[in-house]
Amino acid sequence: MTAQNAASPDYTRDLRQVARTLLDHTGPIVVVSHENPDGDALGSVLGLTRALRSLGRDVTAPMTVPRYLSFLPETGELSGPLDALPDGALVAVLDVDNNDPARVAGVTLDGFGGPVVNVDHHGTNARRATALVVDPARPATAMMIADLLDDSWDIRVCESRPRVERTPDGRDVTISGEALSADGAARAIARLRSEFGIRRALGGLSQVVAQQPYSWSASRQGNVVSLNGFVPDESSAMANVAAAGTALPGVRVDDRQRLAFGAPPGFQAMTQAVLAQLPRLSSGKIALDDARFCIEGTAATPDDVLALQAATGALARDGFQAVPCALEAPVATPY
Repeated sequence: MTAQNAASPDYTRDLRQVARTLLDHTGPIVVVSHENPDGDALGSVLGLTRALRSLGRDVTAPMTVPRYLSFLPETGELSGPLDALPDGALVAVLDVDNNDPARVAGVTLDGFGGPVVNVDHHGTNARRATALVVDPARPATAMMIADLLDDSWDIRVCESRPRVERTPDGRDVTISGEALSADGAARAIARLRSEFGIRRALGGLSQVVAQQPYSWSASRQGNVVSLNGFVPDESSAMANVAAAGTALPGVRVDDRQRLAFGAPPGFQAMTQAVLAQLPRLSSGKIALDDARFCIEGTAATPDDVLALQAATGALARDGFQAVPCALEAPVATPY
């Protein structure tokens, strides 16, 4: 346990865990801070809310802004207090301890059992949340949010989305990188030009090219499992490594997966499903190629041949199609 008023022992790791928890959450997100918000509270909430909304996330930020700070939020960015949290919500609590619900403003956390992330620079924080970074060595929580967006956010977002970089030069900003579509590129340039304080928006974005074919495989040879090919993000790669270890406890997992854009719909669920079939192979490979897949090699037992054939049929769903591959029964010795 980290002592009160002690700096975070691994600040960067904690930031990245917060980023991972936020970006992996697919439901609504509620961003809140403390009662009687000051500039740090408002700046933290606006920074995180704008970043999440730029990724298309459903974000609500309930806050009653004091009059002297009312020039900062744009119309409609913040809401009034919530009577209840939406179903499936994650709550991001900024600049206040989430374990002190009396001080959290905008919504009550009493009885809430869903995921909570906490970013705070107060040393009295109890440090209990799904993911958190608490560091009293930092002068403001807004600076911690800036660190989150400048470092960990870029790392997590760019694993699954095209990279976009902004290079400031005084009041001019040059934008470069890739967008998912020509329309998305145009919207990004327009948004940049509309930001307060920007004089000129220079450069431009190209349309990202999806990896084709989008290939991935899991091979087993004795006590070694090799994962090869493309995955859309780091969390998918880590989930595949974990699934291989769960399916075959004690094996060595050789992770050679690479990040690439263009995974077919349902890709991650499919990799998890096929990895569960690895124990039925004594040697061989399970491969995905876009929306096609096959299981090939030598089955561990005669019964596993039938089980793998049945699994191949069951996995041919949700747009994925099985293709013929060589699946052999084990050699019986003595026969």
